[in-house]
Amino acid sequence: MFGATTVTWNTNDITGSGKSFTKDGVTITVAYDINFEQKNFEGGGTFTTTLGNFTKIEVTADDVYTVSGDGWSGDIAKKTWTGNASSVSFTDNIYGNGGDITFVFTIEPAAPADPNREYLSLDPSVWGWGYNSVSGSVEGGLQTTIISDWGAVSTGWDPTRDLSEWDKIVFEVSHMDGCAGNWFKLKAYLRDETESEDNQMEGLLGNEAPDNELNYLVIDLHQDKACDITKARILAVQCEPTGGIFTISSAYLLKEEAPTTYTLQLVADPEKGSVAVTNLLGSDIIDNGNGNYTVPENAEVTILATPLEGYEFSGWKVGNIEEMVGCYYCGTAVNTEDNPYTFTMTADVAYLAEFEEAQGIENIVLTEKAKKVVVDGVIYIVRDGKLFNVTGAQVK
Repeated sequence: MFGATTVTWNTNDITGSGKSFTKDGVTITVAYDINFEQKNFEGGGTFTTTLGNFTKIEVTADDVYTVSGDGWSGDIAKKTWTGNASSVSFTDNIYGNGGDITFVFTIEPAAPADPNREYLSLDPSVWGWGYNSVSGSVEGGLQTTIISDWGAVSTGWDPTRDLSEWDKIVFEVSHMDGCAGNWFKLKAYLRDETESEDNQMEGLLGNEAPDNELNYLVIDLHQDKACDITKARILAVQCEPTGGIFTISSAYLLKEEAPTTYTLQLVADPEKGSVAVTNLLGSDIIDNGNGNYTVPENAEVTILATPLEGYEFSGWKVGNIEEMVGCYYCGTAVNTEDNPYTFTMTADVAYLAEFEEAQGIENIVLTEKAKKVVVDGVIYIVRDGKLFNVTGAQVK
């Protein structure tokens, strides 16, 4: 998942003394002895790495015939291990016998440290107590074969584990063969210390998921179930209603990151009018009061300026919140007369709704220069030689 790396040991690389040898982040430790002159590794032992997880180990030597263990295969001159583990054991001896010897290690680097994600071990010895199934390590992860009509691979926590700080359990499923049926292909479930099926939490991977492609099987830990996730006990992946083979490439606990939000501050002179967000219903925008709103990143916001009697809306200004709170002239003019006005939220911002005295008929002082006239039953105002309608708009 993170780009495999290869470490190679050749004959001349292997020097030292004692029962272990380390080079380039990989260590071999044997039970009996390492003959560094002959390149013989005796008594069985373990390969370990600080670089991540081994996915393949290839050993080519004069005699590796007796080398064996889980995941090992090959012949007298070459043995290969495949799986996914940071520690790999072998039995018996690796003999270079003074000739050429080569170790090639393929390693999947460990995931970068992430406080919102904790990877679970896929070691078959941890997951091996499922029912009607056989599991083992393969190059792609943990492979499980269901050997009857239905079955599961399971792991458990003893003592129980508190999962209340997590939001989801995620399985990345890289291969499915079979597991077909009318209901679903795979189900993951979590049970608490009661081990009761009635209150277990579940996640499904349905029939619409294509075979042989990466899919995500998810248990939402916020389900309305009686399962006590502060005392989680059993975690399993189940295949039903028919048998099949599936491979889990990774499994992890996940905390969902809170979405990015910004602060919107709306400003207006309360003696002239008001301004508010109008699209709160059905949105994730939060009204904090006093013209202050919390808005998700990239959300569309619609604001409406409403003048008091005797005033009319004249335009918008925009600026930073600290500058504009309580200031009825600050900010930069927005090149629009739209009211309501819609924009996309990409940063903390303040908008000022500006108002001016309305020019409608009720606000005109009738003098010799301002007179009412009626034309065909319609009232107009004549002022300074110009004609206005009752809304204050000039008639040309």
